[in-house]
Amino acid sequence: MWGQSAGSLAADIHAYAFYQDPIAQAYFMQSGTAFNFSPPKDPSHSNFSFVARHFGCEAPCGDDDDNGAAELDCMRKVPFAQIVNFIGQYGDRGATPALFFNGITDDRIMFADYNARSEAGLIARAPVIISTTANEASTMVPYPVQNLTAGPYQPAVTAKDIAIMCEILNSTVYRNRMSPSVPVFRFQYAGTFPNMNYYKWLGAYHASDLPITFGTYELLDGIANTTRFEVEVSQSMQDHILAFAKDPYHGPQKMGWEPLVVSDPHGGDLIRFGADGKVSQHVDGIEINGACSGVHDYNPFP
Repeated sequence: MWGQSAGSLAADIHAYAFYQDPIAQAYFMQSGTAFNFSPPKDPSHSNFSFVARHFGCEAPCGDDDDNGAAELDCMRKVPFAQIVNFIGQYGDRGATPALFFNGITDDRIMFADYNARSEAGLIARAPVIISTTANEASTMVPYPVQNLTAGPYQPAVTAKDIAIMCEILNSTVYRNRMSPSVPVFRFQYAGTFPNMNYYKWLGAYHASDLPITFGTYELLDGIANTTRFEVEVSQSMQDHILAFAKDPYHGPQKMGWEPLVVSDPHGGDLIRFGADGKVSQHVDGIEINGACSGVHDYNPFP
C-alpha cells in the first residue's frame, strides 16, 4: 500500500486500524505517517455544511442525524468537479473563514493517540519504506508573493522540517521496538533539477519526488529540459522501490539497502538520492534523525 503526503498518512493509519489483518503485504509511506495527523479543525462539520449550502443542499430543520443524512444525500448528487472548483476558487480568493477538511477520530479507523497505540504494539507487522524530501517545508510556510526569488524565512522552514522528521523518527522507533521488529527502510530525496526548481530556494520540496518516482519529469520540460542525471536518479529510485515491492523482507538488502535501526550508533542505514552529484549514496541515519535528539518523545541518542 502506497501513499504520498496525506495519502502516506492514510496508509499508516491503515496499518494501525487493521493491524491484525492489514491485507497489504507492506507499506510505502512517502512524506507522512500517522503521527502527522492532527485533530480536526472543524469538529462541528460546519465547513461541509457551508459548501452544501452553496449547492442548495442546506439541511432541513429537525433531528441532527436526519439533517446530516439529508445534506450528505444531496451533496452526493453534485458533480465532484463543481465541488472541487468551488473550494479551490474560495481558497484562491483568500476568502474567510478558511475551509478545512480533515479525518475525524472515531477510535476505530482514526485514533486520537498514536503513541498509545504504538506503545501497545497495535501496528501491522509489515515492512515499510518511509521516505522524505530534503526540504519538505519550503512550500509549507509563508513566502513573499511579491518577491518570489527571495523565498520564505528559512528558520521557519527548518523548524517545520525538524518537526516532520521527528514524527517520522517516532514511527521508525516504534517499529524497531516491536518483537520481532518491523523492517523500516528509509530514504531521502534530495535532488534539484532545472525543470522542477525554477526558484533555487525550493530545494527538494514536498512532492518534488513524485515526478522522479513515476518518471514523469519530462512533463515539466516546458520549464527546462530534463537532465541525464535526473533520469538516472529516477531510475535508481524506481529500482529500489520495486525491489521492496517485489520482496519487502529481502528485496532491498539484495541492493545493499538495510533496514534502519535507530539504536545503531550511527543511526542506521539511509539512502539519499540526487545530492552532491551522486545518483544515490548511503548515509548514516543520524544525519537526518539527529536533529530530533531531545525533541521527539524518545531519545535514541543518549
